[in-house]
Amino acid sequence: MTEDNAAADGKAQDALQVTVEDANGNPVAGLPIRAESLSSDTASASVSPATTDDNGHTVVKVSDTAAGSVDIIARLTRPNGEVMDSSTASVTFADVPSGSYPCPDDSFACLPVLPSINNPGVWYTPDPELSYLEKINYPSDYTDTYREGGKDGLQGFRAVLFNHTGQAERWCQYLAQTHYHGRSD
Repeated sequence: MTEDNAAADGKAQDALQVTVEDANGNPVAGLPIRAESLSSDTASASVSPATTDDNGHTVVKVSDTAAGSVDIIARLTRPNGEVMDSSTASVTFADVPSGSYPCPDDSFACLPVLPSINNPGVWYTPDPELSYLEKINYPSDYTDTYREGGKDGLQGFRAVLFNHTGQAERWCQYLAQTHYHGRSD
């Protein structure tokens, strides 16, 4: 597994690496691979590249609109036409909103993610709101909070302030360690 715990928004993707080897453990290139979900009617699986590379690898990318675990199977077709199934692998999708506030429940108890338009692979999150930190049981590792009045931010938003003693870095490390939105960087 290369990525897990993506948002269940139908866009974010979990990724599984598929490796094909012959009976002697040598990589097999050029075999067509397809993948499908065994456990979710709302999951979508794609393979890129569609055939194994020189190292016998390809990647299955999976998205889903429902939170929870999804079982995926990869199928390869041998040159003689025989179809072989891989072992089943599971990926998980988190009930985490992408985009902006307010959250789907009209609260601030979430942490939206916005991908950078100019820098592929770079994502941005706002400062966390106090109710979100309470929801995830994040330790009180912040300096203070302030409530927005609607002039410079969303009315009622209680932003958490991190100081310069490593609090923001620890918050980012927490997001990476918990694979927030399927990321670990």
